[in-house]
Amino acid sequence: MADDGVHGWELWRSKGASTVLVKDIFTGSIGSNPRLLTSFKDALFFQGNDGIQAHGVEFWKSDGTAAGTVRVTSFPPSTPPNGIDHFGESAVPAGALFSFADPVTGKELWRTDGTAAGTERVRDINDANGAGSFPYDLFAFGGKLVFYADDGLDLRGLWTSDGTAEGTVFVSHVNGAIGGGGKAQEAGGLLFLSLAEPSAGDALWRTDGTAAGTIRLTPPGFGPSSTLQAVGSTVYFDTNVTGLWKSDGTPAGTMRVQSATASFTFPGELVSFHGRLFFTAQGEGSRLLWSSDGTPSGTVPVREIDPADSGARVGMIEHAGRLWFFGRDPEHGTELWSSDGTAAGTGLAVEIVPGPDGFSPRALFAAAGRLFLDGTTADQTGLWASDDTPAGTRWIGPVGFGPETRPAVFHDELYYPGWDDTLWRSDGTEAGTRQVHDRDGQPVQRAVAPQVLGDRLYWTDPTGRLWESDGTEAGTAPVQDPPDLRAEGALARAGQRLFFAGRDLATGTELWALGPP
Repeated sequence: MADDGVHGWELWRSKGASTVLVKDIFTGSIGSNPRLLTSFKDALFFQGNDGIQAHGVEFWKSDGTAAGTVRVTSFPPSTPPNGIDHFGESAVPAGALFSFADPVTGKELWRTDGTAAGTERVRDINDANGAGSFPYDLFAFGGKLVFYADDGLDLRGLWTSDGTAEGTVFVSHVNGAIGGGGKAQEAGGLLFLSLAEPSAGDALWRTDGTAAGTIRLTPPGFGPSSTLQAVGSTVYFDTNVTGLWKSDGTPAGTMRVQSATASFTFPGELVSFHGRLFFTAQGEGSRLLWSSDGTPSGTVPVREIDPADSGARVGMIEHAGRLWFFGRDPEHGTELWSSDGTAAGTGLAVEIVPGPDGFSPRALFAAAGRLFLDGTTADQTGLWASDDTPAGTRWIGPVGFGPETRPAVFHDELYYPGWDDTLWRSDGTEAGTRQVHDRDGQPVQRAVAPQVLGDRLYWTDPTGRLWESDGTEAGTAPVQDPPDLRAEGALARAGQRLFFAGRDLATGTELWALGPP
């Protein structure tokens, strides 16, 4: 807009050498004061006032000519001036969105398709300010979803959802968030959570999905320091203060786990195996594999797995009826070990690098009947696969998946976000380990936590797009969701749905679900 001293503030256009007035909308020297100029559907949209009392501030569009510059809306005459604002930050097929304050409902979200008939109010889920409830820390529990959200009024805390509007309900005014990077575990029909309370630190909570069934199990500031591990109906966790603890879901049944015969410190790598808890812990300077049934007499060391406690700790996994992990001894260095739960059945399983130099692991994962290893030798780095034998353990690709990645098994192949920021797939062979390409033949970039639903693989990317793949290049593309929808964070599967926090212009950030298939 410009003011030439004659027409007041009006709409102008310029090609550089040619700069002309488009239309004198408000005749005289006052001007129509065009604002919020936005391109939409090959036209210019803006708010303006033609000076007619019955019109006031309205919604206009222009094709760059005087004849093609016309008023779109006819809001009530009582509408306050300058009622339209924040128009057109994004355009969608159903219409451009803008906020508007009318005398009846106050400021709400509106949309337009460029016609008066197509300009209407959009209902806002958080009708206080349109900001949304910001759901986050999504966990599957009993076929439903548990998450933390704020409705903008007074229902701030823990919520559950079955994927429907009426099935999305408030549970408890827990004053905090699910903390520590997502520590949650289901056991005995209860969901155990590490909740971070402001100014108090983490504490262990449990919920059955109801307000009455949501209680704190440990004092504030005394919560899990790593992930929780369920064994039957008992949940185990370690703390940075007093070591290993367990809980049956009651305050009285939440207690420290000790050994009757030997002491241990810094427990970690907790895993359920053959109905018992297995973990590694430090004892007299070395690292040992331990086993526990939750009682002092049943908490015993299995065998030493690292004399100097200097090897990499990338977690233990169950595969082919055994526990697999990385152990270390002076003769072989760090290599792949396995255990049947006994001292005699625990030891070196696969020597990847002969001699004392050993292997430098970053991650370990079991999928499709194989072990996948991310690590480095003196000659090679990247992804390795193993059939549990030395001869069947080999390097298969230059890019691995890293310790924080959550791979997915889809069509008997491993799909994983590589540490080169592209999505990879592997069938366990060098020839079958390759980047995933989309339907345009381009590598899929920065996929976040792939999840399988039905016969499709889904994931999000950091730009907020939701993707799907049927395992073919032609079938790998963004999902045709509402174009203004942006996913915020990873997908979480519960039952036959994938849940995610999504943001669109109509609702702000709210809970979305994809599925059933």
